[in-house]
Amino acid sequence: MSTLLTRAESDASGAGRIMRSDAQPLWRDPATGYIRRAVSPPGAEPELVHVELPPGAYVNDPAAAYAYLDGQCVWMLPGALSFRAGTIEHHLAAGDCLTLGLPLDCAFTIPPTPRPAPTSSPSHARKNRDIHTWN
Repeated sequence: MSTLLTRAESDASGAGRIMRSDAQPLWRDPATGYIRRAVSPPGAEPELVHVELPPGAYVNDPAAAYAYLDGQCVWMLPGALSFRAGTIEHHLAAGDCLTLGLPLDCAFTIPPTPRPAPTSSPSHARKNRDIHTWN
């Protein structure tokens, strides 16, 4: 009941509808480097959360951790993510969105950042026709 009253009072002023960036709570998992930022105001539906993982990070959670996430989405902004729900593996790229279903044991990982390919110098080119420049 107190949550409803607090929400009604903040709705009247409009203050409860905005979660300023500097007030968004952050949590960091020291073991994985996982950073979770609560973007939406408390009690907002749907809840919006921003998660960052360092390259190569691996997070494994039991189904109980996803018990209340049925219908929630994982929206991949930049980068790539491998997300395993039960026995099904999903590979997400920038812009992809995955809807979560019934709670299953889940694991997700950020693939390691690939090393840049070595560049060949002009001395390795067979002839000048193999060297391309664009202005």
